[in-house]
Amino acid sequence: MEPSRAIAESTDFLAQTELLRGTPESELELLLGLGRRQRCPSGQVIYSKYDEGHEILFVADGRIKIVSHSPSGTNMILSFVERGEFFGELAMLDGGGRHHDAIAVAPSEILAFSRDDFLGMMRRFPEVAIRMSAMLSMRIRQLGSLAEDAVLFNSGTRLVHRIQSLATAYGRKSITGEGIMIKHELSQQEIADSVGLTRVSVNRHLRQWQEEGLIEYGRGYIRVADIAHLEKAVQQGKQSA
Repeated sequence: MEPSRAIAESTDFLAQTELLRGTPESELELLLGLGRRQRCPSGQVIYSKYDEGHEILFVADGRIKIVSHSPSGTNMILSFVERGEFFGELAMLDGGGRHHDAIAVAPSEILAFSRDDFLGMMRRFPEVAIRMSAMLSMRIRQLGSLAEDAVLFNSGTRLVHRIQSLATAYGRKSITGEGIMIKHELSQQEIADSVGLTRVSVNRHLRQWQEEGLIEYGRGYIRVADIAHLEKAVQQGKQSA
């Protein structure tokens, strides 16, 4: 793949990531020189489940989805990895195989570091190891919430919870001053795959909520006047299981 000049010419990207912020520039320059740079077209599989995992990868641009597949072919999107975030850390840490698939969902650029190089840097700067532990804990909590939703809640509530997480990641106060505008750039299929529903079910919920005046939605965006009110309406039975 063609190297990314934007990554190759500056340590600014690494310095701005949550994981590596505060790391001395000299260390980042050393790490940058050891990195493997790659451009990925939309749809490219970066790695698959059970592949050997000897690298941690950072998203310099674009978006990556982490996906699990059932034997029947059903997809479950576990998370999206955005610019400045990392993925593939579990196999990098324990030296085992990949646990899921990683796929580019937009034209993307990644920067990968080998297990030996990155662990060496973590030994020299324990703050990075501590920060990674905290971020891994957060990811484990998110996966736990995803599992709880799948078992304990109906489809409407699961979708509301997904909208809440999208609002946290992408939400901005609406320019009309009414509610939150969420520009997520996800397809309905990707939203469905992230909550274990069908695209038809997601579309049905969104259309009904729009008819009830609870949301406004279109390609790549959802505007919610009041998320708490939306969840209350769903819990009161306005949506079927």
